[in-house]
Amino acid sequence: MELLQSLQKAIVDSSRSLTDSLRLAKILAARLQHTPLKEWVDFELDGYPKDGDVPAYRKADISLRGHFIGPAGMSSKNAHIPHGNLVSAVGRKLADQWRTMSIRQGIAECEHLIGQKGELRVQVPPEMIRLIGSNVYEHMSCMDAFAWLSAGTLRGLVDSVRNRLLTFVLDLETSHGVTIKDQNWRSVPAGSITQIFNNSILRDVAAGAHISQTRE
Repeated sequence: MELLQSLQKAIVDSSRSLTDSLRLAKILAARLQHTPLKEWVDFELDGYPKDGDVPAYRKADISLRGHFIGPAGMSSKNAHIPHGNLVSAVGRKLADQWRTMSIRQGIAECEHLIGQKGELRVQVPPEMIRLIGSNVYEHMSCMDAFAWLSAGTLRGLVDSVRNRLLTFVLDLETSHGVTIKDQNWRSVPAGSITQIFNNSILRDVAAGAHISQTRE
């Protein structure tokens, strides 16, 4: 029971890094011997692999921006690239791939960017920059482009993970507090833990699904 109480205190303490809470959650997953929880905690701590999917709460709308130059030294930095113009330049299929971003960074990196009031950028491939060319702004050519994600969006992600973990811990305590108080961790039914996990943490996906990806 002390572990659950320590975890609850860590989660609600806004002065503490969410990374601390996730490390406590890793201990909890080990005591419960619950693989889906352990995998989720590891991905949130270390980041999600490039070749796998991410939970729905880690997908965010993005703004595509670029650096453009024109005649007589004319230039425009960090200029917004409207989606309609992007569709005309590169085609709808490719353009739609740049409407959302999968945030794969671990929580520690997200918290660092928030603390530095930074932003998350993903470079647009050179071949796509060539396709954009002069098809966005008249008489101006695109020299560089990137997807931009604000610190506010990252803060929302961190809060979402914090709230999901807190809901899981509270629901676990409500359902199995007596068993856990007796330190009888292995007596907590695995099916019940999975149901709580799906409803509190993976509530954006179909019931019964869980994260399972291969690390690089």
